[in-house]
Amino acid sequence: MVAEVDRECVALENSGSKRAAVTIGLGCLAVSWLVYFYWSALVGSSGSSAQSSPEELRQILDAGPNQSSGAALPPADRLARARAASKLGAMRDEDSMPSLLRAMEDSDPLIRGRAGAAVQKIMKADYYFRAEDPPHRRAETLAEIRRVWEGYLQHKRASGGGGG
Repeated sequence: MVAEVDRECVALENSGSKRAAVTIGLGCLAVSWLVYFYWSALVGSSGSSAQSSPEELRQILDAGPNQSSGAALPPADRLARARAASKLGAMRDEDSMPSLLRAMEDSDPLIRGRAGAAVQKIMKADYYFRAEDPPHRRAETLAEIRRVWEGYLQHKRASGGGGG
């Protein structure tokens, strides 16, 4: 993706004046940097965190600020929690549902949104939880998700599938 942006930037630089080329070049550099930064933040490093177990990811996700204090997390912790929620969703780890449901009540819309998307993947259904909805709407949607999830767990236990 970055290479495509760079190719387009070079083509534009060759077609205009030097001033326009410099402006376009700086813009392309900024876009390339932003793409790299956000991609790195979303995907994470290729080190040991990329191979984290669901238990480790749940610990990261649950390490948020106390809901009553509302204290903001440093950006790195905030991104780590959002990334953990995304990875748990990608793993479709049912044991992570309690942590993800708690994260859907987080004060940070990024973490709420990632947790909501993970729950959607695990439950294979969209309950229209939106991180930016007003608190009362989020609470209603979350109550419905919890109701359906509890019903699923009861059915799973009754059919001998074990507890979630």
